[in-house]
Amino acid sequence: MAVENLARDLGVPIADLSGSDIACDVHVRRVFLRTHLAEYADLDHIVDVGRRLHPR
Repeated sequence: MAVENLARDLGVPIADLSGSDIACDVHVRRVFLRTHLAEYADLDHIVDVGRRLHPR
């Protein structure tokens, strides 16, 4: 999130922002699993679901 703020708010050029879009912590994982957005607790799966839910 800090890297995105630097790029968006301060115009700092960042070479690759592709890995900074979804922050998956224990709370995100719990919500995704409890709401059945994600089928299992794998980090890559949860990030993929999040990206599909909010692509931009």
